[in-house]
Amino acid sequence: RNPAPETKAAVRILTTLALLLLALPARADDIVKLDGSQISGVRVEAETYEKVTYKKAGLPGTQEISTADVRDIKYGRTSSAYREALRELEQGNARAAIELYIAAAEDAGSAEHLRATARVKAAELMLNQGYLADAIVQFDALLEEHPKTRHLGRALMGKGRAMLRSGDAAGAVATFESLKAQAANLGERWELEA
Repeated sequence: RNPAPETKAAVRILTTLALLLLALPARADDIVKLDGSQISGVRVEAETYEKVTYKKAGLPGTQEISTADVRDIKYGRTSSAYREALRELEQGNARAAIELYIAAAEDAGSAEHLRATARVKAAELMLNQGYLADAIVQFDALLEEHPKTRHLGRALMGKGRAMLRSGDAAGAVATFESLKAQAANLGERWELEA
């Protein structure tokens, strides 16, 4: 039996819609370099303290950039908790943003580099808000869960600052020395800051 003309039309419409949805580009990531220029429309595959690996549409395989040359990454594909944290932060709700970033950091369904970024954002917000002990806990969690994170410099610097502000000068000095020891991997900027 031949399907009715209405059925054929419905199938054509559904097929066309499905093809259009498949053709839509996924939300892309943008890598912001130290000089302010961007590598736009990429998909970050992995991040370490040495390099960021990404795919760019139209290019075969993956590309790499040294982490020392990266200022920031604007992620296009994040968890709902991560996106909500950004909204709360824009509205000045730091405490709510912290809780949402922690939830995003613990979301097993997210890529490792997104979990690491959420953890460092929570820790830095805690440091800025004066929750020093909590900030140290979050920096330590980041260093334990993601030891090769591109945020290694930020984590060690933040932890050292939190320790210094909480009165632990010896712990702060040891943390800054650890950061200086990593400078060969992280770039001269971190050695100078430490």
